[in-house]
Amino acid sequence: VKMQELQHEMDAKEKEIDVLTKATSKSLWQRDLNALDRQLQLDGNYPRIDENNFQSSQDSR
Repeated sequence: VKMQELQHEMDAKEKEIDVLTKATSKSLWQRDLNALDRQLQLDGNYPRIDENNFQSSQDSR
């Protein structure tokens, strides 16, 4: 039973590694920012920053 659990865990980690190695740095950043945004929304009433507003504020720097 323990061997099967470890094999399942190893398979899951191999899939995770495969996904991460195929991802671009931009997609990883976007995923992390989306997760942060979702958590902030759950934790309080923080305004959502959409990509267009964020990009325009970055362009003005």
